[in-house]
Amino acid sequence: MNKSNLDNVKDALDGKYEKKWKRSYYMGSVKEEDKSKREKSLLEKYSREELGLMPLFCPKCSKMMKGKLDKKMWPLHRMCFDCVVKMETKMRAEGTYKEYERNKIEANMKSYLRDAKQQSEEYLKSLEQIEILQNSQGDIEKWELGSEAIEEIKKRHKKQLDEIQSLIDKIEKEK
Repeated sequence: MNKSNLDNVKDALDGKYEKKWKRSYYMGSVKEEDKSKREKSLLEKYSREELGLMPLFCPKCSKMMKGKLDKKMWPLHRMCFDCVVKMETKMRAEGTYKEYERNKIEANMKSYLRDAKQQSEEYLKSLEQIEILQNSQGDIEKWELGSEAIEEIKKRHKKQLDEIQSLIDKIEKEK
C-alpha cells in the first residue's frame, strides 16, 4: 500500500475523506457524503454483524482482515483465515477434526437437500398456473399443460420429494 492510499484510509477512518464524487460501475455517480450518511444511518440501526459486514479487525486475534481468504472465512466462522487454520490445526492435534469435518459435510448436504426440496415444491406450484403470453404478432395466448401431464409430473416430483426427505432423515438419524 503506497503512502497516498494509506493517507486516504486514515482520512476515511477519521471522517475527513475529501473526495466529492465516486464513480461506480453499478451505481453510476454517487455523492460520497450521501453514501456515508446512508451507511451511518444503517450502522445506527444495526450492528456490522447484522448487516453482514466484515469488520476491519478479527475479533479473536485483532489482526487486520483484508484478504480474499478472510472475506471467505468471515461468513463461515466469524474469524480471520489465520484463526481458522489455527483452530483446525488444534482440532487435528486433539483428534476432534474428523468429527468437525463430518458435521460440516452433513450440514452442507442437508442444506443442499432442503434447497432441492424447496425448488421442487415451487415447481409443482408453478405447474398449476396458466401462463399467458403475448407472441410477436401481438396475439395473447394461454398456455397450460393437460391435467394428465401435470399429474404425471406431480407423481415424479412427489417421489423425488419423498426420497429427499428420507435422505434428510437418514442424515439426522446418523447423529
